[in-house]
Amino acid sequence: MRTYPPHAAAHLLGYLSEVNARQVEQNPYYRSGDVIGVGGLESYYEKDLRGKRGVSYVLVDVHNNQKGSFKDGLYDTLAVEGKDLYTGLDLDMQALGERLMVNKKGSIVALDPRTGEVLCLVSSPTYDPELLVGRVRNTNYGILQRDPIKPLFDRALQAQYPPGSIFKIVQSLIALDEGAITVNTGFPCNKSLVGCHNHPSAGTIEQAIQMSCNPYFYMVFKRMIERDADPSRFKDAALGLSAWHRYMLTFGLGQKPKIDLPNAKGGNMPDVAYYDRKYGKEGWAFSTIYSVSIGQGEVLVAPPANGQSGRDLC
Repeated sequence: MRTYPPHAAAHLLGYLSEVNARQVEQNPYYRSGDVIGVGGLESYYEKDLRGKRGVSYVLVDVHNNQKGSFKDGLYDTLAVEGKDLYTGLDLDMQALGERLMVNKKGSIVALDPRTGEVLCLVSSPTYDPELLVGRVRNTNYGILQRDPIKPLFDRALQAQYPPGSIFKIVQSLIALDEGAITVNTGFPCNKSLVGCHNHPSAGTIEQAIQMSCNPYFYMVFKRMIERDADPSRFKDAALGLSAWHRYMLTFGLGQKPKIDLPNAKGGNMPDVAYYDRKYGKEGWAFSTIYSVSIGQGEVLVAPPANGQSGRDLC
């Protein structure tokens, strides 16, 4: 049995459910009527949380009446209590995040940038974890499962989103490291390339980030993809995208977050193979994929995007 006094972090914690026939068949530890962790930390740390079953051998007569222990308990074993888990979560921050997301769809993820430790992991809509405790569990689970707002869906770990303009910071770092631009590189805000809001043209990378200039990062990405490394514009784009993709992987983007929770999804950082499948080999170039420059198009990230520096909750 579980109890959840803070009534928070339902998706993160998971819940207990009775084992089914298949689980009993696949794992000899479980017997009909046992409970098992489902989702969240309950599932990931099931072996630690369940402890170890004790065994007591008893003598019975032909009428199944107990007559005492077998050989004075020589072969009996004591049950071992499950381990305690201590998380790095900030409960106040988690509760605040859930309050802020009431009547909204989405997620809030807060990490300690020094360590990657998860401070809060909010998915909304959510549900009260007490609903999945005890005899009312099955009834309430059915209600939650049929709810059109999908409160059981973990948007913090399973949803994928276009990162949008925040992606321009990563693009900037890669372009600077590659030498495609310098900190004083400027580009005009040419809306004929890609739409943008009204602002002065950026004369430096700092101004471009400050004004979030779409045409500026169109040109930045163009310089990284079109390198004049091959006379074929298709092969040239493939070489440029391969180098770009390697950089993205070093940020942990496009990969499953390294976190001690099941069912976490990574994002999508398109590579040469991805576009070859989509458009055919030598069927695409920069002009086909330029929306990636501003964090749109085929680029997707999961909320805890940086899998390389991620850290376990417990």
